[in-house]
Amino acid sequence: MDWFYAEKDERKGPVSENEIASLIASRKIDRDTLVWNQTMSDWKPAGLTPLFPSAAKSPPQLPLSPGQHLCIITGKHFPESQMLKTEHGWVSVEGKDTYYQSIREGAPIPLADGLCNARAHGKYIVIPVVGGKLPLRCIKTNQPVPENLAKRKTLYWCTPWVFLAILANILILAVLYFILRKKVVVDIPLSADGQREVTFKKTIAWLTFFAGIATIIWGGATINSTSHGPIVFIAGFIILLASLVYGGRAAHALRVAKWKGGDAWLTGACPAFLASLPKYP
Repeated sequence: MDWFYAEKDERKGPVSENEIASLIASRKIDRDTLVWNQTMSDWKPAGLTPLFPSAAKSPPQLPLSPGQHLCIITGKHFPESQMLKTEHGWVSVEGKDTYYQSIREGAPIPLADGLCNARAHGKYIVIPVVGGKLPLRCIKTNQPVPENLAKRKTLYWCTPWVFLAILANILILAVLYFILRKKVVVDIPLSADGQREVTFKKTIAWLTFFAGIATIIWGGATINSTSHGPIVFIAGFIILLASLVYGGRAAHALRVAKWKGGDAWLTGACPAFLASLPKYP
C-alpha cells in the first residue's frame, strides 16, 4: 500500500510501506506528521494510524515457547525455523524485507514497538550509531519512564589523541575537535530521581569550577606579596582542572566513552539498568 505524507505544507509521496517505515525510524515522520492512503477518508496524524504500533496494538503475545524467538521488526513470536539470526537480533520471514531494505539504505532498523537495541558490556551501554534506542527505564535508577520524558540528546565523541593539540594552541585544538568529532542522537529516559542526581552533579561541577577561578584570582593577587601566593595560585589551577574532568565525566546523564565501527559505547548508567540489558555481543 502506498502512503502520502505532509512536509512543510507540501504533499510528499507516494511511498511504499517499507519506505515510510524507514522515514519513521529516521524520525523524518513523527506522530504529528499528517499522512494519508487510499483506505482513509481524510488526512490524519501518523500517531493515530497503524504506522505507529501504539495506535493499533496487536493482541498481547504469550510467553516464548521453547524454540521460539521474538522478531525485532514485527514484535511477534515465531519458531526458529522461520527466522533469521542477524547482528541486530532475530528477524522473521515476515519482517526480513523491511530489515534488509533498511540495511541497504543505511537507515535505522525500524524496531517493533517497545523493543530496544541497546546492549550491555561491563559498565557500557552499546547502541548503534544510527537508530540507537534505549528501553524506557531511567538510566540512573532503572525506574520506568513515560515516553514523553525521554529527552533527545546529541552526544559527541572525539579520539583522545586530538587533545594533544592543546600543546600547540588551544585554537588548533578547538578546530580539530569540531572537524573530527562524531555524534550520536539518542532519547535518554530520566525519572525525577535520575534528573535530580544529574542536576546535583552539575551543581557540584559548577561550584568547583568557580572555586577554582576564585582561588586563581586570590593566588594571583597575592603571588608577589605573600609566601603562600604561588601555592594558592597553583592550587586554583588544580581545582579548576578537577572541576572540568568531573564535569565532563560525571555531570552528564550519559557520555560517549568509545566509538567502534557502527556502535557508540556509552557510560553513566546505573548497574541495575545495565543488568537489565542483553549482553554484547
